[in-house]
Amino acid sequence: MTRNRCLAFGLTTMAALAFAACSGGGSSPAPTIAPTPGLAAATDVVGHVTCSLTAIPNTPAEIGRLTCTQVASDARLSGAEEATFRYADLPSDSNLMWGSNTITNDGGSWNCEFVGLRSPNGYHAFDFSCRGGGGHAGLWAYYHQDGDVGYSAFSGWIENRE
Repeated sequence: MTRNRCLAFGLTTMAALAFAACSGGGSSPAPTIAPTPGLAAATDVVGHVTCSLTAIPNTPAEIGRLTCTQVASDARLSGAEEATFRYADLPSDSNLMWGSNTITNDGGSWNCEFVGLRSPNGYHAFDFSCRGGGGHAGLWAYYHQDGDVGYSAFSGWIENRE
């Protein structure tokens, strides 16, 4: 369940319980809500990425490659990044793009998958889902990135899923 869906579910549940507790005329005690086991608080993260193309695909059958440096407000998501991607042309002259990337740093690594759109002028917007490895094992990161191939900004969160 995504963080926003968890929040919406939690607020809906609390409202329903409050209504049930207040609508009865009896003297039964109000219900208590226990934390969900395994659901840890998330750490918000923002940052930027600078990249250079190392392999430029000329057709959708070819694989593109990027080498990047990611700098984040949480050092766990900062590091050297290698990415591969594919694309499909859309009727609007934009591209649907998807791929994978690995971010490495002294603390561990992240194996990510992403999907997004690239406009004809180079502007892009991607969503990333990353699983931590090494010292980051058990962590997941989710973030949205937009910008161009040279510089992009991102925001998201890191959470403990184990």
